[in-house]
Amino acid sequence: MQFVRDPSTGKRVSRPNPESAWTRIDLPDLRIVDQDVWDRVQRRLGAIRAAAGADKPDRPKYWEKRRAAHILTGKVYCGCCGGTMTNVGRDYLGCNVARKQGICANVQSTRRSELEALVMDALRTRLMAPELVADFVRSFTAEWNRAAAEASAGRDGVVRELATVQRKLNGLISALADGFRAAGLQAQLDALETKRIELSGKLAAPAPAQPRLHPNIAQVYRDKVERLQEALQADSGGQAALEAVRALIDRVVLTPAAGGRGFEIELIGEIASMISKRCFAAPLQRHG
Repeated sequence: MQFVRDPSTGKRVSRPNPESAWTRIDLPDLRIVDQDVWDRVQRRLGAIRAAAGADKPDRPKYWEKRRAAHILTGKVYCGCCGGTMTNVGRDYLGCNVARKQGICANVQSTRRSELEALVMDALRTRLMAPELVADFVRSFTAEWNRAAAEASAGRDGVVRELATVQRKLNGLISALADGFRAAGLQAQLDALETKRIELSGKLAAPAPAQPRLHPNIAQVYRDKVERLQEALQADSGGQAALEAVRALIDRVVLTPAAGGRGFEIELIGEIASMISKRCFAAPLQRHG
């Protein structure tokens, strides 16, 4: 172990020596258990891990399946370095990079509960403002119409190609019926039949249904956010309500304000979840 002085803080910090500088000495007389016992235990542990599939590379990792405890867990980011804002104490969030690596200037922290209240208010009153929703609906409709026109043109091309393949097949079948024989004729028939089946499958696939947007989607959205917030406060929605609110949030970016105190908050919503009924599928109750 060596001690160096951090140029940014002036404090002495410890740094481990490189592994090449380590000295390893075998001291068997200091063993707590015999080598034979150790080896037998390790073999048994290995058999248990193998039987449970613990060493499989595709085994789910428990920390990836843990349910979030808060609305903003894993969704708050530093506007200076892009790193995550993690727990600082019991109810505060701070830049993880600034605190652990010292390479980010964002050393401020913010109370989690106050930030969650601001985000919930923004979700309800700002993120689906009527003028923004109207612009979104226009853009969405225009993009859907363009994609539908391209799909229709592609389907017409498949219809024409299928008609050509069918015409060639009919010609070859008529030639065979008249007694015509030629090398490679069966291969042509097989290739055309395969192509016919492929094109028929494309035409048989149902066209995607055009999504229907509620004419007053902004108000519907705000009502649902209010219901989710009430369910969270009353604890009637439980984890389902928490996850439903989290689905509406893509990320929250905190950038230190120009004056040096407080943050500028940027809320980025998940549009797909905002207009999805699945997001509000949990049985919620209105209290009040």
